[in-house]
Amino acid sequence: MRGLIGKKDILRHPIIAIQGYGWQTFYDVLKAPKETTFLEVLSKNIPPILEPVQKQVTDQLNVLIHFESQISSIYFNLMEKFTHIPEVRKFFKTLSYQEEAHSEILRIVKVEVARLNLWNNVKLLEQDKLDPATKLIQSIQHQLSQPALVSLEKALIFVDKLEKMEDDLIFPFLHRFYKAVQTPFLKRIDRIIPSFANHHEYLNSELPYLKEAIKTYQKR
Repeated sequence: MRGLIGKKDILRHPIIAIQGYGWQTFYDVLKAPKETTFLEVLSKNIPPILEPVQKQVTDQLNVLIHFESQISSIYFNLMEKFTHIPEVRKFFKTLSYQEEAHSEILRIVKVEVARLNLWNNVKLLEQDKLDPATKLIQSIQHQLSQPALVSLEKALIFVDKLEKMEDDLIFPFLHRFYKAVQTPFLKRIDRIIPSFANHHEYLNSELPYLKEAIKTYQKR
């Protein structure tokens, strides 16, 4: 993924960008080609990774970023499978975008860690917590390779399992990081990517509705 936050997003929120990264970065965004993403601008100024702890933190952040990208892809595939049902298509399209936003935020976390030398502020997750998440994603991807066997009911079970994994693994990590670091940009990123803050609210409102709709359909 090249990055979700584009030049136009930064121009809509110039104060947030300037307070977080200074005038030089803001000018770099202004001078960059229209299609350049904010992450591409930030990534040009990341210090090189030299120490073992820096590599450990970077590797784990890359794993979490990959998890979110894979979950976004799963939801996108489900959107395409159920595109003939407008409400369901919209549900999975929204979830796919929101997971892409989670991946974007983790990428910015990685930039902030390197830029501000915050390596010791990141508490690494134990491998035995990462392995079940990997197996869950791989299992769902395998089942999606046979789309005819994936009913809407099963798709919503996938949602339950993936969201529980995120709640148990990724969101606690992000919240710990915010508490430990609280950089100006990350504190206000929900202004630029509101779907991060609205993710649980959206799930809590839409998921019960879809599950009830399935029950009603099955009784016919």
